Amino acid sequence: MTDNNDDKTLHVTGKKTLTLKPSGLTQGTVRQDMGRGRTKAVVVETRKRRPGGRDDDKPVVPIQTRPQPHVAQQPSRVHVEQRRPESQRPAGNVLNELSPSEIEARRRAL
Repeated sequence: MTDNNDDKTLHVTGKKTLTLKPSGLTQGTVRQDMGRGRTKAVVVETRKRRPGGRDDDKPVVPIQTRPQPHVAQQPSRVHVEQRRPESQRPAGNVLNELSPSEIEARRRAL
């Protein structure tokens, strides 16, 4: 006889119901603000991230590109508005003059 108990028989527990769960989909509720102080409970579904979908462990290899020729940038022409003294500023109504083609188009429209 031995000192330890080597009972290696397999036992089956009671019958268990099989269920399917949505893979990677979990549901939860959140309070959604609807404005004017109103809120509403909303069901939200979130998906789990797939393992192995993105390989963040891979080292990033920079892409070799051809060097572009250096072009000297010309200074851009920026319109600088000069401040006029109050006496030289135009009145509130500024009438733009129309070109001859615009005058003709306006005459045809009327």
